[in-house]
Amino acid sequence: MNKIFSFDRFSKYFVYDLNNAKNNYGLSLLIQGCLPIVIFVFSNFFSLVFSQEYTVMNKPLAICAFGVALFTVMLTAPNKLYGGLTDKKMGSDWILIPASTFEKFLSMMVIVCVIIPLVLVVLLAGSDFLLSLFFKEYQPAVVWISDIVKECSTFFKEFDGPMFTNAVYGAFWLNWVEVILAFTLGTICFKKAKVGKTILVLWLLSCVLSLGVVSLFGIDVDMENIIKNITPEKAEFWINFVINMIYLVVIGGLMAGIYFRLKTIKH
Repeated sequence: MNKIFSFDRFSKYFVYDLNNAKNNYGLSLLIQGCLPIVIFVFSNFFSLVFSQEYTVMNKPLAICAFGVALFTVMLTAPNKLYGGLTDKKMGSDWILIPASTFEKFLSMMVIVCVIIPLVLVVLLAGSDFLLSLFFKEYQPAVVWISDIVKECSTFFKEFDGPMFTNAVYGAFWLNWVEVILAFTLGTICFKKAKVGKTILVLWLLSCVLSLGVVSLFGIDVDMENIIKNITPEKAEFWINFVINMIYLVVIGGLMAGIYFRLKTIKH
């Protein structure tokens, strides 16, 4: 068991991995976290130049800033953090680090699935707060998002029918995990054009899955009889089961792929 996991050994490797993450991606993460401020400054610069008027960043632009930051980090963070594992020199040095494959895998999962999104959300919220602090006309995007979450939560609590899924409350984080793990796997599998090739593979998989879903509609199923016999409780159970199973299969499959790829890296 000690060969697979030792807390002392893992903690040392995790600190080392975290320091590398800070050195390799800390500045990029800071820039993405300050993107609302950057967009606000540039939009007002051009507004003052062309119309001599000061403008308050509207909701769509603020939400766009948040979305761009999140999407950019999901695409670029894995490559910046672990792209070197496919390089002969860096990969060989990584293999020689005194830690088990599981410990290295666990450290990677904690950083890309927990640390990176947590730091990014804190930075985005901080940028949003600073804008609202210095510009009284600016309404914080965090407030809008919080209101939307509260409204959704109230809807799901008061809705008489199926609640669709218990995972809806963690959907944002689960979707983050799905996407960033997909790009992490692509990063350690492809040697060049990692992001582009990962996107291509994901597109091909989506095409195959779409064809599979379409083919299911061709199966002769007595939908009328199913609808008559199904109860709200059964509907809730099956919708919960299907959606949560999708998350479980996709995230579990990606984690398994990353672990076995780390285990088989050789230079």
